[in-house]
Amino acid sequence: MQNTIKIVSKFIKNRFMEISLFLVFIISFASTLFLLNFDIKELSSFGPTALIYINGFKEGLIISTSVLFFALIILLFFKKNFLIIIEKVNLWFNKLSHGKQYLFILMICVVFSFAVHGDSVINGYFNMDDFEIISINHSHTIGESILIPHGNDHTMPLFMLEMRVLDYFFGQNALPYNLFIFFLFSLIPFFIYLIFERLNFNRISFFIFLILFSGATGWADLIGGFNIMSTYMQAILFFTITMWSYLEWHTTKQNKFLLFFGLSILGSITIDLPGIWVLPVIPVWMFVVHIIKDNLIQIKLQNIISFLKNNKPPLLIFITTILLFLTFFIFTFTVVQPNTFLTALDGGDIATNDIRDSGWKPSTLLHNSVSVFSSGVSLTLFAPNAVKILSHPSLVGRVQKYWSSLEFLILFLNLLFLFFLFKNSDNKNRRLYIFLASIFMVSISMVVIARPNQGILPDFDYRYAGPAFFAYILFIALASNVFLVKNKEKTLKILLPVIIIIFSIQQAFSFQAVRIREEAKLRKSAIVQFEKTLLPELEKLSENNKDIVIPNLSGAHIFNLMSGYTLADYLLFFNKGIDINLIQNKYMQPDVKTGIVETVSSIRDQSSIVFKEAINNSSFINKYYTSQILMRFATSEQKSPDLKSVLANEYGDIVIHKNNFDPEKLNVLGFYLTTDDVPGNLELSISFKNEFNKKDESQNIRIDDFTPHILENNKRIYYIETNLLQIHTYSLSALISNLRLHVPETKNASVEALYFK
Repeated sequence: MQNTIKIVSKFIKNRFMEISLFLVFIISFASTLFLLNFDIKELSSFGPTALIYINGFKEGLIISTSVLFFALIILLFFKKNFLIIIEKVNLWFNKLSHGKQYLFILMICVVFSFAVHGDSVINGYFNMDDFEIISINHSHTIGESILIPHGNDHTMPLFMLEMRVLDYFFGQNALPYNLFIFFLFSLIPFFIYLIFERLNFNRISFFIFLILFSGATGWADLIGGFNIMSTYMQAILFFTITMWSYLEWHTTKQNKFLLFFGLSILGSITIDLPGIWVLPVIPVWMFVVHIIKDNLIQIKLQNIISFLKNNKPPLLIFITTILLFLTFFIFTFTVVQPNTFLTALDGGDIATNDIRDSGWKPSTLLHNSVSVFSSGVSLTLFAPNAVKILSHPSLVGRVQKYWSSLEFLILFLNLLFLFFLFKNSDNKNRRLYIFLASIFMVSISMVVIARPNQGILPDFDYRYAGPAFFAYILFIALASNVFLVKNKEKTLKILLPVIIIIFSIQQAFSFQAVRIREEAKLRKSAIVQFEKTLLPELEKLSENNKDIVIPNLSGAHIFNLMSGYTLADYLLFFNKGIDINLIQNKYMQPDVKTGIVETVSSIRDQSSIVFKEAINNSSFINKYYTSQILMRFATSEQKSPDLKSVLANEYGDIVIHKNNFDPEKLNVLGFYLTTDDVPGNLELSISFKNEFNKKDESQNIRIDDFTPHILENNKRIYYIETNLLQIHTYSLSALISNLRLHVPETKNASVEALYFK
């Protein structure tokens, strides 16, 4: 029996790589087969996002299974040949000049990153705030646009300049923007290679960093066409350049590296205000490099004095850069846009008393810090964006009671590994761990104070957790170097399958990247069609009619059931000098960015007659202004006792008002909706006869699991109130008739206490 155990143990030890990869491959393959045979129609009630997620899981699992399959094939049948190829490439690489070596490494960084994120790069399209940034560049001088903060408190002069230059050369062609940002992303592992080389780390450690950092699918949020999100990634890039340039200056004393040092610090803090996390970390890096390079065993006062004396040039540059930025910052929020720092767009404080009372308690800050590290950093190494699914109302109740325990367990295991690593590391690596700890402390502290996540399951993406994730992957790479130095062969046997498995699981959880890609395709299609169809029609209309007044078109109409910016924003985005005056009423999607839309009491009275005629005469104008949208509505979690029941438990087609009536006198619709307490979406539709449609127009009210409601006798009760004047054809018509509410039989839905006034 003992001999059998020894034989089995020896077999597992010798074949650890193959066995571990095979087991994970079987799980991945079985999961892929299950999802391929899963009927996605069962999830249709959860809305389009659920369908995109399930398709994303399918794509991810196919990639994951393929990666594991090819890794197994190589290990089982081509291991010797593969090792020979690696050895030959290594010998060839060592014979190259330094310049050619760096070029080859850069090429590897770009090719690998593109293999993972290429879909996002090719299909990415401008999103949300990007339209505002480009609109500002089209409507302001370069000096003004650089000074204007974004969202009231984000100073981002460098990003504004980047977008202005790209817009000048490429206009509204999104691909060059995406390629530019992608290349910046690819430079992060390249500069890490330069740092590792200077610190004499094993080259394998760099490849571990490359695979785990660039292979993380969570970066799709920041490099998938949503350009403004790239500022968080760019701050990390500038910081790596700061690390590299100081290390080079300290080693060579060549002053040219001080230029890179100063410019990269300036880049970190001018790309966007959140980049200030680098400021307290840079002196730590400088001091750690000073200790490592001078082989100092103990840190004494004389070492600190020596550091200050020997680092006068970089310290002077560091302090000067901070002072320059502070001058710009103070000027921005005292002269350009006074009293707006840390305020929301509506002028209210971001850090309200409620947030201070609940989010800034020591216990809450501690718990949120654990959440950022565990959920936003450590867990995302294996399962990025898992919280987005687990926080769904149909799942969150089951997960919530275990989540805090899981987060603290993840933290404990990481601390246990750190303790083990600390015991097995030399002084050089221990000091580097302290430097990484400073990144964790600073970046996580900024997140939990400025952006406390109040969700049941906190969800911190790489906008917030990016710097900490960067430090975490650096930590793993440094840890691998420690063991590679001690026993390269044994370490590789464990590391290789672990890295392959982590990378494959990352791809399995790429559903968010798939969602970003698919939504970008829809967005691009909608906006390109918008530019080719509606804008030329409006241009013709304005040429023949001076001072024409038309309603501002909501983003819901432009995107067809997707939220988006308004006609006013896109006129500036496309830089169209169409001579029209835009109006809206207070119930329509507000224009808070451009300031070129006038709010009026009556859309019907203020709109030009020629525009009303054009709705009937132009198919494109008619298509956009009469298209189906998701309506805005108010909800309440309190049931009003004074509402008299007009209808009781009605479903199907409910006639609200059959005869002609003036829409400006009757427009407020409210009711109670009762459904079974089951997850999924429910869409009610409102239809009516108007002056611009040949058939009754239909608009939708979507109720989902996040819509506020009360629970009563295993039923969900929603209080819904909406103003129909938000609908263009309703507010433009002189008379409306045949107003109906359609309630589907889904989830045993019924309506009561309906009122129309």
